[in-house]
Amino acid sequence: LGGMWELASSEGVDTFLKAVGVGWMRRQYLIPLAGKKVVQMWTQLDGVWQVSITVTGTNAEPKIESFPIGSATTDTINGDSVVKTSMWEDGKLVTTMVPLDAKRVAQVPRIVIVRTVYDQGSGAKKRMTLMATATLADGSTAVCTRVFERTGSVPSTQLRVQKTLKELPKIGSTPKAGDPDFTGKWQLSNSTNFDEYLEALGVNWAKRR
Repeated sequence: LGGMWELASSEGVDTFLKAVGVGWMRRQYLIPLAGKKVVQMWTQLDGVWQVSITVTGTNAEPKIESFPIGSATTDTINGDSVVKTSMWEDGKLVTTMVPLDAKRVAQVPRIVIVRTVYDQGSGAKKRMTLMATATLADGSTAVCTRVFERTGSVPSTQLRVQKTLKELPKIGSTPKAGDPDFTGKWQLSNSTNFDEYLEALGVNWAKRR
């Protein structure tokens, strides 16, 4: 999964999102208009896969999602709070999501997303298929597929940022004698490499200005 992936084709996405109750505004972000690209950046930190999803040509912040294997975790997907579990099955990353809200469970009891990476042969780009299947209240299903092509490796600057963030001390620990006092009003006097840092995080030029 590791690397940069770009959306190559989609099928049934708008119908799928309508079926699971995603509103028009949100669908416009999830289904890019002409001239915009969906780029996924997959990295692994301490055995946990993470994806950062960016839609170029928009001011939207990158969406970040993690996939701890075998652990049920809470997450927010397309505006819904869900319990999410990911597993490896026959070399495929299978993620099952169940809404936390009882009303949403009555509408869409479960969504299963299967990601498969396959090689197209010598000289061809690797591809990743994403197939999402939603079980609806009446027992029917809604299905969509997306195909991504691998465009390269994750920039080393991004890997350094992730490692640095992980090694920072945890906020909220009990202060100890001799700890610096950060209370009060502070004014920024200078910055170093801040633009490079934001660019590595995926913040676009307009937002960085």
